[in-house]
Order: sequence, then structure tokens, then C-alpha cells
Amino acid sequence: MLEKTHEFQGRYHVLGGALAPLRGIGPDELNVEGLLARVQEAAGAVEEVLLATNPNVEGEATALYLARRLKRWA
Repeated sequence: MLEKTHEFQGRYHVLGGALAPLRGIGPDELNVEGLLARVQEAAGAVEEVLLATNPNVEGEATALYLARRLKRWA
């Protein structure tokens, strides 16, 4: 939806899934470090990070994990 409005001026980052420990999917299986590196490289230029995850336990766990990891640059 954001693409169609031509109002989004940010960048996208695809994690490639959600955390699912029972299926063996942890942070190392997702592109989490890439996201953290991009935020760190921006050195204070990041105003907000929008997270779009599925409204299920795995999506919520992924969003919570990312929020905690990103907090150091807030």
C-alpha cells in the first residue's frame, strides 16, 4: 500500500521470515544483522522503524525481539 501512495520516503528491509524457535528459526536464520547494520550505519538519521509482521505469536515475538535490539539506537 505504501508504494502506491508515493509518500513513503524510507527504505525497505526484508527479514525473510519470523522467529519460530519450535521450527528451528532463530535470529541467525533471518536477516536481522543486516537490519541492525543498516540502522547503525545511518548514525542517528533513522527517525523510526516500521515493523510489518503477521498478527500471530511468531510475528509478535519477532517484533518484540527487533524492538529490543533496535532500542540502543533510539
